[in-house]
Amino acid sequence: KGKSTLLKALASRAVGDIPPELTVHYVSQEVNISDEAAEWTPVAFVVHADVERRMLLAEKAELEKDDDDSADASRLNAVQTALEQIDADTAEERATALLTNLGFSPELRGRKMAALSGGWRVRTALAAAIFAKPDLLLLDEPTNHLSIGAVMWLARELTTNETWKERMIV
Repeated sequence: KGKSTLLKALASRAVGDIPPELTVHYVSQEVNISDEAAEWTPVAFVVHADVERRMLLAEKAELEKDDDDSADASRLNAVQTALEQIDADTAEERATALLTNLGFSPELRGRKMAALSGGWRVRTALAAAIFAKPDLLLLDEPTNHLSIGAVMWLARELTTNETWKERMIV
């Protein structure tokens, strides 16, 4: 209980000295979801975690409405380049791969979040956190709901993936 409280305090920046420009993602042992998210599939939930992608897609849609301005055209090109750099068009494919590595069958990936047990919701939240690639990833006993295969995959992911190798603090 004490460790969970500390992780929550760190994630909310109530303690510690986490620079404001760093992104923080906290995955607790219990996942509460909004009514809107309850209707999403796990893949949609994971893809939604990529805030940069969502913001760029929203900006692109707004810029495409008004394509008369040359400044807008220049910004649209910059947004499109940024989307290509983050592989935005492969988001669902990458989210599906993450969920598969965490033990999701095609049937489970097709369910709504509301229909998943607490353990599968935690796995989905873990996949979303990894997908979002935050600067600081806080995991509260992340292996509690994982199979041995998923635990081994998670350990390998966090120790060998270039995204996490540079950021790993044990």
